[in-house]
Amino acid sequence: MPHLTLEYSSNVDCQQDFSFLFRQLHDILTDIAGIDPGNCKSRSREADTYFVASGRDTDAFVHLDIRFLKGRPPEIRQSVGK
Repeated sequence: MPHLTLEYSSNVDCQQDFSFLFRQLHDILTDIAGIDPGNCKSRSREADTYFVASGRDTDAFVHLDIRFLKGRPPEIRQSVGK
């Protein structure tokens, strides 16, 4: 059961729904790892408190974390990472 968390700093211009991106990521997990898309759980989180680089207002980040239950072979995890 993969869990996907997309985290981004609040200064990223992000006025969209991430459903399209998550659907594509679920499709990739299905194609590469044979995961049933019904088992995928995805969410996005805006970070209001953060400090990036030198702390300028324009310094931002976007981070995608993908977590699997134990037991997935390293080759599959590496393929998903690529």
